[in-house]
Amino acid sequence: MVEGQKHESTKMAWRLCAFLALCAPVLLSGGRAERREATYEFRLARAAEVALRLRASAPGTSWQEPGAEAAVVRLELDGRYNQHVTLFHGAQTHEYRLLLGALGPGGHRLRARLDRKLSSRGADRFEAEFALEAFEPGSSEYQAIRRAPILSARPDTLGRATDTPLLAYYEWLPAPPDAPAGTARKLQYTYIFSNEDGGTNTTQLMARWGRTVDTEYVYYLLLDEAGNVLREIIQGVNHKETPFRGKRMALHPLIGVASKNNIFSGRPASRVRMALWPEPADLSQHSREELLDRHPWTYRIMAQELEREGKLKEIADPRRFLYIEAHIRTSGAAASFGVALKDGRVFRSDRDRADLRIERSGWVRSALELPAGTALADIAHLLFHCHPPAKPPRPEPAERFCSVTAIPKFFFLDENYRPGPANSVQRALPARLSPGQDVSF
Repeated sequence: MVEGQKHESTKMAWRLCAFLALCAPVLLSGGRAERREATYEFRLARAAEVALRLRASAPGTSWQEPGAEAAVVRLELDGRYNQHVTLFHGAQTHEYRLLLGALGPGGHRLRARLDRKLSSRGADRFEAEFALEAFEPGSSEYQAIRRAPILSARPDTLGRATDTPLLAYYEWLPAPPDAPAGTARKLQYTYIFSNEDGGTNTTQLMARWGRTVDTEYVYYLLLDEAGNVLREIIQGVNHKETPFRGKRMALHPLIGVASKNNIFSGRPASRVRMALWPEPADLSQHSREELLDRHPWTYRIMAQELEREGKLKEIADPRRFLYIEAHIRTSGAAASFGVALKDGRVFRSDRDRADLRIERSGWVRSALELPAGTALADIAHLLFHCHPPAKPPRPEPAERFCSVTAIPKFFFLDENYRPGPANSVQRALPARLSPGQDVSF
């Protein structure tokens, strides 16, 4: 049971809901107001991991408007700094899923206030409703929630509304081949950022990944059958796997965002912490971009940041792209996609450039620019191309080929940047090609 008491300060009124996982909620209601600060006191009957659903908006802000991108809210818990949250949805109310961390039984005090130093110039207030959810041992999510990483922000992103964390998720995966003896499974955490200021360029992101948000695994653990940790790894700079030996808050590792392409370090990068509440994901039958489809608002935030940062000079409006999901395999070769329209014109995702081709296997996404106004009904065929690799493979594989085993969906974004109706390839697959060959569907 959680007991809570709402405090309506002179600066802000709240509507709050605090509840334990698997228990009926206790609701405390109050009015909404556009202010700068509020506090909430609540009581936990037992120790738990506590998560926060923050339904908030920042009137007068917009992620695509320079100087008025977002309000940034500072959270303090029991008199100590907890984290910051960037309200990137502007005046639109949105649910931000956050982790407050491990809390003991008894009373607690949550304080939220506008951080003027980190907020955009045009941000001077916010609206909010809060709901607390506590996870106790034995609940379905507890094991993953209690070990979720807490990030510290890249210093050059502070106050700049760039490369902002949008979503986090975790996966339970099989033990990898090089795992130590006794490993039963792998628990991996991934963050999705609004973009990346360095690394892969915008054109490559669309052709090879089907999006311009940045999706990066942060940290994983190898666990035995009893849940004991055998190994902890972060994705280090240059995508190198590095043992984690840093500091923690309870069991939560403190990990810094260390590079302009949002790769990580075991040391804090700044004093600004970000702790998203990760959701469970099973991507055995999907690409990682499935998370964007589950949360369609991510495409709008993606497009707004591209527009604000002038990157729509590099690519067209994201609503002009056809987004294609496929399961492929490449061996000593590279793959790309194409579209043949009913009027005879053909368009290719790689634009005849080796750096825009896909040289990985598994579930992939690609996005292919088409003329303005093109609809699914204008498409005669999808194409799948196999190419020589950009560089000679080492070691040389026994056979060079590309194969495609499934194309479960392809779609455009609608006027509001949401994935529109999807089509799929119904023809019998797989198709296996040698470099220089293509197949149409």
